[in-house]
Amino acid sequence: MKQIITTALLLLPGLYHAQHKLKGKLSFDFGYSFHQYQMTSLNENFIDYYITEIEVLEDRITTGRSVNIGIGFSIYRYIENRINFCYDRGITESITPINLINVQDVEATYHYVARSRAFSLSFGTQFYLNQIDFLKPKSEFSFFNRLHYGPDFNIGYGFGNFTVHGAIPSENIYREFLFKANGMKYQIGFRSEYTFGINSTLVSIGLALGYQLFETSELKHYSGDNLVGFGESTPNLDFSGWYYGIYLKLGK
Repeated sequence: MKQIITTALLLLPGLYHAQHKLKGKLSFDFGYSFHQYQMTSLNENFIDYYITEIEVLEDRITTGRSVNIGIGFSIYRYIENRINFCYDRGITESITPINLINVQDVEATYHYVARSRAFSLSFGTQFYLNQIDFLKPKSEFSFFNRLHYGPDFNIGYGFGNFTVHGAIPSENIYREFLFKANGMKYQIGFRSEYTFGINSTLVSIGLALGYQLFETSELKHYSGDNLVGFGESTPNLDFSGWYYGIYLKLGK
C-alpha cells in the first residue's frame, strides 16, 4: 500500500504540463471523519490485560474520530494541491464501583481512561475528474455542473501519544502516564463535493472516504524508556483503517 500511494504522488506533478493553466485559486476546508483503527499491537500487548485481568476497562480501541484542516491551492482546473493538519483520537474508558480499604459507608468509583491521539501534517493532491474534457457533464442542469469529485492522495508525518489515566475523584486521587511515538502517514481516498456561491465566496459541502495507513514506532515514555506491555512485544499505535466523513470548503 505504501509503494502504491507514494508512486501515485510522484507521478501526479508530471501531469501538470499537459493542461491549460488557469489563475491560481486558494481554498480552506474543515473536515470531520469517523475511523476504523487497527491498534492490534496496543490492544494485544496492553489494553487486553486491563480488560481481562484487572477489569478496569471494557473495550478495545478499534474506532475513533479525526478533525482535519486543509489549505488548498489550484492553478489547473482539475488538480488541487493541499496541506492538511489532522488530529486523530481513539479512546476506551470505564467507571467501576470500588470499596475503599478501612473506609465504611463511602461510595467510590474508579475512572480509568486509555486514550490514543496523533497530530499529523500531510501534503496531498486531488484530481477533479469532472473537469477532464471527455468526462465533463453534458447536461445543462446546474446540479451536475456544480458537482466535483475525484481521487485524493496524501502523504505526511504524524506525532502520536498514548495516555493512561486513573482516578478516584471522591478521594482526589489521580494518576496519569504519557507515552509517545511517531511515524509516516499515507491516505488514498475519494472526495465528492457540491459547490455553490455566497456573494463572492465559493462554498462546497463534501463527502470523503478512503483508507489510511498510519502506524507509529514503539511507544516510549518521555524519559526515553519503552512502554512495558503485558504481551510479547512493545506496543505501538496503529491508526490504519477505513474512514468516511464530511467537510466544508471555502474558496474564491
